[in-house]
Amino acid sequence: MRSGKDGEYYFVTIESDEELEKLKELTLKKVRARNGKLSYASQSSK
Repeated sequence: MRSGKDGEYYFVTIESDEELEKLKELTLKKVRARNGKLSYASQSSK
């Protein structure tokens, strides 16, 4: 899996389902760490 940054956007190249699952786990961990609790982008925070 390769990753990079283009301006404000991060991009990755997924080459297998295993890498996709790893990326999901990492993303959830980052969101959890940033907010102190798990939240989803689809929910509006008020």
